[in-house]
Amino acid sequence: MDLKGRWVEFAIKDIYFPAPEIVLAALHGDDLMAGEIIDVSDGSGGESAYAVVKVAALHEPLVVPIKGIRDR
Repeated sequence: MDLKGRWVEFAIKDIYFPAPEIVLAALHGDDLMAGEIIDVSDGSGGESAYAVVKVAALHEPLVVPIKGIRDR
């Protein structure tokens, strides 16, 4: 079976090289996500402060630096 030149589909999780995280960052690293802040770290509001954000499409909340969030 000759596969060269065929257009195919595959899951990002099945990528062997480079790491799937690198592919996602390259393709979608600047995309914006939206969610609700459900908790905030005890940081002093500077570089060490983080928000815990609930995103509807994900089962687990995300941890995002406060400096990287903005109001919708």
